[in-house]
Amino acid sequence: MKSLFTVSALAATALLTSICGAAEAINITITNPSFEADATSGPGTANFASPSGFSSLGGLTGTFEPGASFDTALPNGIKVAFLQPGTSLTQTFTDVFLADTVYNFTAFVGNRNDQFGTFAYEIDILDVNGFSINQATTTPIPGNGLFVSSTATFDTGANTAFNGQTFGIRLNNTGSEQVTFDDLSFTATTVPFDFSPNLAIGVLGAAWAAKKFLAKKAA
Repeated sequence: MKSLFTVSALAATALLTSICGAAEAINITITNPSFEADATSGPGTANFASPSGFSSLGGLTGTFEPGASFDTALPNGIKVAFLQPGTSLTQTFTDVFLADTVYNFTAFVGNRNDQFGTFAYEIDILDVNGFSINQATTTPIPGNGLFVSSTATFDTGANTAFNGQTFGIRLNNTGSEQVTFDDLSFTATTVPFDFSPNLAIGVLGAAWAAKKFLAKKAA
């Protein structure tokens, strides 16, 4: 039979869990996240319209079905988005920023093995006005013919001015050779309560007091 203190401690643990809650991750829906929606005519061909679901700014962009342009399999599907130097793609959402939430926007960035120049890119999360909400992510850089996963992160905190506002994402080619992107994802992880050591001390103290009370009552 469990001791009264053990029962009290278990009750305290349950209370802490109830108060603090567990981190909850949700997916933000990206339209055409792997750039499979637009038609191409086979390996090595491209569709020169802006990928479905995205708006473009600057130079040439579209959907590319690689042939031997990469030395590894594509992260997802058979197509990628390509951006020529000075080009960006954006997409906006109807979702709004929530307090105490960490937003992670991830893209696979590809470096073709048949392009030459300076490879550089940015991915970032945009505010309601289309401006970068924090410093854009520019690393890691994929090796020639390879893809890497890159993530832009924004933590809203408790009192940010952005809470309740809609947001968006951007892919940007800042180099002098073509950049490709694939398999985009966007998650929001909300922690309902910021755990405090003082809270733990208070709850465990209450458990100890409950133990003493129950012991006295049982005597």
